[in-house]
Amino acid sequence: TIQWCINSGIYPALFAFTPITGTTLENKPQPTLNHYRRVQLAHYLLTHKKTCIEKMQFDKNKKITDFGVPKEQLLEVIESGEPFLTSGCPGCNRPYYNERPGGPLYNYPRKLLLEEVEKIKKMLGV
Repeated sequence: TIQWCINSGIYPALFAFTPITGTTLENKPQPTLNHYRRVQLAHYLLTHKKTCIEKMQFDKNKKITDFGVPKEQLLEVIESGEPFLTSGCPGCNRPYYNERPGGPLYNYPRKLLLEEVEKIKKMLGV
C-alpha cells in the first residue's frame, strides 16, 4: 500500500492502470475517474504527511469516505490542484502516459484550470 511504502522510506509513484491489447490484463477495466481522484488525493495527503492510513475511513467497498483531515485543509489541498498532476520522476509531466489521448485526463501535465478543480471537488463531494 501507499502507507507501507512511505513507512519503508519509499516514495510511491502513482499511475492509473491502462489495459494494453495483447497483454494478460487487456480485458481488465481502467479505474473509474472518481476512484482514481480519491487515490490521487490520498497519495498526496499521505506522501506530504498530512494524514495516515489509520485516520482515513473506507466504506464496505473500500472506497475512501474520509481522508482524515479537516474539511478546510482538504479543500485547500484540492484547490491547489497538486494531487492531480503527473508525478513520478522529478520533472516528469508526460501527458497520456496512462490515459488515452481522447481523455479523460487521469494526470494533468499542467496547472489545473479553475473549472477542472471545481469538477474534481464536485466529483469528490466536497
